[in-house]
Amino acid sequence: MTDEYILNYRSYGGTNYPLAFFSYIAGTFGVNIDSQLQAITNETGISGSAMPIDILIDFAEDYELKKRTHEDVFRIFGIGREVKLADIA
Repeated sequence: MTDEYILNYRSYGGTNYPLAFFSYIAGTFGVNIDSQLQAITNETGISGSAMPIDILIDFAEDYELKKRTHEDVFRIFGIGREVKLADIA
């Protein structure tokens, strides 16, 4: 994440905007995911998260219904740890 994606994100989307957050999306994560996220944040200065796919689906399905804002997205995806169901409630 640090050497490839975060370092080169501007070239992927052709943007000059600053990177707001990073996120890993997967079915499950290991017990060390929170410390790994913290290490990336410490190295890059960018906050991130790890989001289980089922929670991402719930978040996307309820996005409009719950009137989510950009601030909600930044808060959740930059939470600094694995996202839990309670974080999107």
